[in-house]
Order: sequence, then C-alpha cells, then structure tokens
Amino acid sequence: MSYLMDGESAPPEAKTVSGSPYTLSNTYGQAVMVAVSGGTVLTIQYSVDGTNFILVGLLAGLFFLRPGDYLRVTYLLTPTITVIP
Repeated sequence: MSYLMDGESAPPEAKTVSGSPYTLSNTYGQAVMVAVSGGTVLTIQYSVDGTNFILVGLLAGLFFLRPGDYLRVTYLLTPTITVIP
C-alpha cells in the first residue's frame, strides 16, 4: 500500500486506456494491484521484462504487479483499468 506524507493511503488511480493493446508498466516503485473490468477484452497478458508476455487465462480481474512488471490488455471495447497502490 502506498502512503502519502500524512500517513493516508494513496487512492486508486483510473488509467486512461488508449489504443489496443494497452500496456501498463508498474513504475510506482512498489507492488500494486491492477483491476481490469468491463469493455470487451480479448486477452490479458503478463510480463516481467516488457518483451516476453504470457497469457493469464482471464478476461477481467485483479492482478498483482511488482515494480517493473507489465500487464497488456487487448480489447475491442475499452475496459476500465484501475491501479490500486
């Protein structure tokens, strides 16, 4: 969980999803959860290096990303993607 200067946790951050496939890189400096929901998702893939991706076998869900990990979402209708620090 990410904490602000006053000790409060950082709020979830809705991402602006642009173009399919959409690739999210965890540049937050800490582990985060990524929620993918809605839209018409074709595939969700995970990578530790941004080059070699593996299918996760789900079309929506909550995904754990360590710093430097990637999540790639291929879709027809734009899904909602939210990062939870």
